[in-house]
Amino acid sequence: MYSIDDINVFEDNENSWFSLWSRDTHLDSLLILMNKKLYDDHFFNHVTRIHSKSEITSKTIDEVISKYLEYNIHPCFYITPFLNNNELVKKITDKGFKESDQLYVMIHSGGDTKLKGPIDVTKIKPYQIDVWIKVFSESFLVSSNQIPEYLRRIKTISLRPDVDFFLATLHGQVAGCAALFSKNNVGGCYFLGTIAKYRIMGVASSLLNKITYENNNRMNKILIIQSLKNDKLEQFYEKNMFKKIYAKPIYIKW
Repeated sequence: MYSIDDINVFEDNENSWFSLWSRDTHLDSLLILMNKKLYDDHFFNHVTRIHSKSEITSKTIDEVISKYLEYNIHPCFYITPFLNNNELVKKITDKGFKESDQLYVMIHSGGDTKLKGPIDVTKIKPYQIDVWIKVFSESFLVSSNQIPEYLRRIKTISLRPDVDFFLATLHGQVAGCAALFSKNNVGGCYFLGTIAKYRIMGVASSLLNKITYENNNRMNKILIIQSLKNDKLEQFYEKNMFKKIYAKPIYIKW
């Protein structure tokens, strides 16, 4: 079992990572992430409660809603299950929010999948940033008008000592991507993606193996990853030695 303090560290890793790709502000006990250029992705546009010391008032929720609607972004709340959020859920559902998905937070349980084959995974070098963005965009079907924003962000983020970006190649062809973000002895695996024509060939599993290895090299004690319930990838992650430790309902006002 993991303590509330442990889970707070996991949450801080996730919040810190997505803050690198968004503008983050605080309002009472809420962390608000927003990137109007990536308006259609709730990973970069959502609100989460970071502590339960103060009540979330109806007025505060209205203020949050107006911030997003100003840029035609659907307001979104991630509900952390270990805080007393029943009252918050009632307030946002009364304002038209509906649960649209759940974000599973999973932890690596040790070991690797002992994969062998023609897949090579390496950390990217500065001159490979454009290639990484291309693979990322193809893997996640990023619209062409949003690619410049990802490229602008990664050029800065890739310089950080706490971030590694990875590329996977299959028979010499770029096939997948991922990132590792380290903070407080916790590694977070993010942006794990595979180009559609290379799926079910072990690309994502090879990336996870490499990230597990690099996470250990960084002397991190834990490796976490998030997966959306609607993506139905829990079994895949279980095969790669990850287990779900909690789920966060995602509420969106459409």
